[in-house]
Amino acid sequence: MDMMIAEGAVPSPEPLGALVGRMLGELGAVAMLPLVRLGDRLGRHAALAEAGPVTPAGLALRAGTQERLTREWLSAHAAAGHLDHDPATGRFAMTPEQRMVFADADSPVFMQGAFEIAEASMADLGQVERGRSAATGAAPAITAAVPACSAAWNASSAPAAAPICSRSGCRRWRAWWRSWNRAARVADIGCGHGASVVLMAQAFPLARFTGFDCHTASIACARKAAGPAREEPLGFHHHHLRARGSGWAM
Repeated sequence: MDMMIAEGAVPSPEPLGALVGRMLGELGAVAMLPLVRLGDRLGRHAALAEAGPVTPAGLALRAGTQERLTREWLSAHAAAGHLDHDPATGRFAMTPEQRMVFADADSPVFMQGAFEIAEASMADLGQVERGRSAATGAAPAITAAVPACSAAWNASSAPAAAPICSRSGCRRWRAWWRSWNRAARVADIGCGHGASVVLMAQAFPLARFTGFDCHTASIACARKAAGPAREEPLGFHHHHLRARGSGWAM
């Protein structure tokens, strides 16, 4: 693509229309973010997955929320294609695929953690802005500047690690399986709260896993999550995002 833009160039209707269309799609996703997060926080997704086809009044009773607001929440999700709606009965339901994405925390495609990251990135925007506009001009480390993001990344990392820890996972992980089933040393650089490292250490007891992160509070959370096994074969260390030494399998 030619990046040279002629002086005095005027907008072309077709590219402009395509760009505006993409931005409207982005705005639609942004508008759904609070509703998805409320569904997780208020237990609506979980209650709907458990109930099956249900009316707004039935879901409100199960989740302990207001009926009218529950109806609006359901209708918005159905309009976005996140839920199914039967106009004849007025009932809403989740398909098996929708349950995997929104309600099943053990699913490898559970995405509530990803939505939480999006929420946290906005919640911490002011803190990042203050760091960027400081007199020194130096940007703060991401995990130090956005503490909410650390917890959100933790919620999303375990589902992503699940395929690696499963024998039925993708073929691309087979070389790792052979290495990690021996006494390999594996470093997770930027481990955050350590959810994925703990999961992998449980799946590969012969390997030694070490998590590194520059955010002290995240390392404290990771050590707590690891429990008694945090020393061997699992460890977490506060360090800038670089593993020193040799002998690491990856």
